[in-house]
Amino acid sequence: MNRVTEIKFNTITNTKNPSYRDEFVKGCWKWLKGRRADDNAEGLWRVKDKLYDLTDFIDRHPGGREWLILAKGTDITESFEVFHLNSKPAQVLKKFYVREAKEPRNYRLTFNEDGFFKTLRRRLIERLKTIDVNAYAWKSKLVFDLFVFCWIVFGMTSSIPSNWALKLLLAAISGIFATFLVNAGHNFIHQRNSWRMYGCHAALINFREFRVLHAMSHHMYPNSVYDLETLIYEPFFKYLPIAKTKMRIFLNYLSIPLIYILGFHGAFLYRVIGLFQSDWKTDMQILYFDDIIGFLMPPLIFFTKIIYLTITESSEEFSFYNLFLIAFEAGFLGNFILMSASVTFSVIGLNVGHHGTDVTHEGDEFKSLDFGIYQLATTIDRTGANANLFMVLTHYGEHIIHHMIPSVDLAVLHLFWDILEETCKEFEAEIKLIPIKKAALLQFQQLKRIEYNKIEKDENDNVVIKIQE
Repeated sequence: MNRVTEIKFNTITNTKNPSYRDEFVKGCWKWLKGRRADDNAEGLWRVKDKLYDLTDFIDRHPGGREWLILAKGTDITESFEVFHLNSKPAQVLKKFYVREAKEPRNYRLTFNEDGFFKTLRRRLIERLKTIDVNAYAWKSKLVFDLFVFCWIVFGMTSSIPSNWALKLLLAAISGIFATFLVNAGHNFIHQRNSWRMYGCHAALINFREFRVLHAMSHHMYPNSVYDLETLIYEPFFKYLPIAKTKMRIFLNYLSIPLIYILGFHGAFLYRVIGLFQSDWKTDMQILYFDDIIGFLMPPLIFFTKIIYLTITESSEEFSFYNLFLIAFEAGFLGNFILMSASVTFSVIGLNVGHHGTDVTHEGDEFKSLDFGIYQLATTIDRTGANANLFMVLTHYGEHIIHHMIPSVDLAVLHLFWDILEETCKEFEAEIKLIPIKKAALLQFQQLKRIEYNKIEKDENDNVVIKIQE
């Protein structure tokens, strides 16, 4: 019987406050700059206590060159262990060895061969060898492609009705599908490069930033001081259980409508501000040519309206004033689509299953530094989100298994539940599985939590976590 015997850890890092943690604008470039300052990688790529120079391998990296470009100068141990599914990458890595690192790792998470994570992964990968992934993955691709079609069609036609209520309805529907593009596109963010990874661009989010924000930060260090997805909402939302006045908690809740509506606009504003704050020579590139994808909807709306009026002959000669009105309408509807997408994304994404009073956050006590056990402590699965492929893709379903094996297509993950349950039982580890509505309620409760959860023993000498409401 394997048992998790270590208890009473309250952080996964040796740095209490990461570099640049307290700065208001915390874009991905700032997070990477902090990582390079904290990770003791000495300008190279660090895996465990060894340093590697992967410069000559960047263009040959099967997953895409961006992964290595973004991660240069940081500790990539967690990403290396989690994203690769066989031993070949470890063999390739040896060719680029430089020397041992001078300083110890900043991160305390472990990947012991007899630990929970490594045991689970071996079993998952053995099962994966028996599965024809393409027999399932094509469904994810088809659903994503339908979302692209609906986003474009509803958006382009939103200016055609003369009734403004109908215009806004079509625009709102387009915004919902834009969110579905972001959420379903998240499936492809974790995989090797393909055109579907650009789905997040519909919401002005660059796929490179999404990889940093989500795959490299959140997936590796959920709910910690290195989880940018948790920190980027500060000071508006403070999810970590730190000292908060009643006024601070009130302002947290008061800012909800603003953040929900303008979240995507704000995220792009972060990048624009970063453009002027960052060092172009050493920091992550902020804006890219492919960012133009996120600005295509207003021109599409504009030209659709022009073509419609031309065909129906319902317009007078296109004067400058008339063209200005059409352009203004297109810009307004394009922004309304983005706001609709932001609201939809916030309702789904912020309640995805990481924040709750019984979910481990930085400072809470937890049982083990094993990477997999920590993922279980910080992650909730929701029954409704696992109901079918549509829900899995749009509501981040199969959440726990996805955190354990993120590079495998979401359409396949339902085949691994028996392995997860068996391994959790063997290691006496808990799976948190609750309804979607309860997960949403827990997220709001977490905003007001100010005390850390403690590990204690009950009258029967069983280890329990004392929840601080």
